[in-house]
Amino acid sequence: MHRSAALALIGGGVVAGAQPVCAQTAASAVRIGAMAVDACGVAFYGNETGIFQSNGVNAQVTTVGNGAIAISGVLAGDLDVGMGNAPQIAVAVAKGLPLQMIAPASLYSKKNADPNLVVAKDSPITSAKDLAAGTIGVSTLGDFNQLSVLGWFDANKVPHDKVKFIELKFSEMGQSLQRGIIQAAIITEPQKSDAVRAGLIRDLGDTYIALERAPDAASTRPLGPGGRIPLAQTTSPPQLEDTIANMANFIGSGSIQRAQNSVIKINAITPPRPEIRQMASRAAADLSDLSNNIDTVDTWLSGLSESGKVMSVNTKNFEYWLSPPGVLALRHNMVPLHYLAPLLPTLGTVYFDGYWLVPPLTAITDALEAVQHSKWAFDEELPRWQHLVTDYYMPERRYPAINITSIVGPDGRELSGNVQQVLRMIGAMP
Repeated sequence: MHRSAALALIGGGVVAGAQPVCAQTAASAVRIGAMAVDACGVAFYGNETGIFQSNGVNAQVTTVGNGAIAISGVLAGDLDVGMGNAPQIAVAVAKGLPLQMIAPASLYSKKNADPNLVVAKDSPITSAKDLAAGTIGVSTLGDFNQLSVLGWFDANKVPHDKVKFIELKFSEMGQSLQRGIIQAAIITEPQKSDAVRAGLIRDLGDTYIALERAPDAASTRPLGPGGRIPLAQTTSPPQLEDTIANMANFIGSGSIQRAQNSVIKINAITPPRPEIRQMASRAAADLSDLSNNIDTVDTWLSGLSESGKVMSVNTKNFEYWLSPPGVLALRHNMVPLHYLAPLLPTLGTVYFDGYWLVPPLTAITDALEAVQHSKWAFDEELPRWQHLVTDYYMPERRYPAINITSIVGPDGRELSGNVQQVLRMIGAMP
C-alpha cells in the first residue's frame, strides 16, 4: 500500500485541546480517553508497559464508547487527550473547534489486513450487490468506518443510496446480526474474535482495502502553503445572473415584508422593560440551576440513550410480546402471579437479605417529591403570569364591562332611561 493511501487509512488519531500537551508531574495526571478496541490499544499498552511512566507522564486512561465522546470530553475539559478517527477530528477542526492532532494512533497495513465488514454466519449475503438495500451497523455515524463502507460500494460499482446505517457498540454487533436488526456490521478486535468464537459472524469484505488508490492512478501530494488546486478538480460556481435572479425572487416574494410585519407585531405585544427584566432574571436563574445540575441531566440522557439501544437490540422480543401468542402467554402467567404477589416481600427478606424493595420505593419517593416541588414552583409563578396576561395581553379580563343598549319591560315599555330601575333589575342597588 502506498504511504499516502496508508495515512488516509489511519484507524485512530490522538487529539488534544489547542493548548500544548507536555509531560506532567506526578501530581498532575494526563487524562486520556480511548475506546477498548485494537485501534486505540496504544493508550492501554503505553500505560501497562510503563512507557508513559518512564517518560514522566502520569497517564490515567479512561474507556469511552466512541471517538466522538472522546473529542467531546477534550472540548469540555474532562479529558486532556482523546482518541478518534481522522474524519471526526477533521470536521471538528474545520468547524473552528480548538483541537490539534498530536500523533497517529494506528496505521492500517494491507500486508496484515483483516476483513472488518462482517455478516451473520448463516447470512445469504455474499457480495456488495446483496447489501445494496440493507442496514449496516457502525460504532459512530458519519465516522471513517461509515465512509469506508460507502467507498467499498463505489469500488464494487454498486449504488448505496438505499443503504441505512445505525449506531451500535462493537460488542453488540454479533447479536444484532443474529437477530436480523442489521444485515452487516463494521467490527474490530477484540470484539470480532469474541463473535467468531461464538459462531455469530463471518467475513464479507475489507472496506479499508477498497479505498486503496489504483496502481495506475496519478499520484497527488498534499496541497502546501500557497498551492493551487487544478482547475479540472474544481466545480464552477453558479452564474452571477442566476444568483441575482434568486435574490430578486426572494425579495419580490414578500418574505422581507412578512418578516417586518412579524417584528412589528412582536414589538406591539412586548411588555414594558421592568417586566422583561423580571422574566429575563427568572430565565437566568432557571438556566443557572440547569447548569449546576447538568451532570444529572447528562446521566439521565445517557441512561435514556442506553435504554433506547437495548430496546432496539430487543425489537424481536417486543414484537413477540405484543403478538397474539405473546399476549396469551402473558395472560396465563398473570394468573399465578396474582396469588404469588403478596408473598414477594416475604420471599425477598428471606432469600435476598431483605429490603430489596427499598431502591424502587426510594426512586418513587424522589419522583413524587420532584413533582411536588414542581407544583410549588408552578403555584409561585402562576400569579405573575396571570398579572402579565390580564395587564398587558388581555386587559379586558381585569376590568370587564357590560354595554346596555336597550331594556324592554314586560309591558313593552323602554326602561333604559330609568337608571335606578335598571340597576335594581340587575341587583346593583337595593
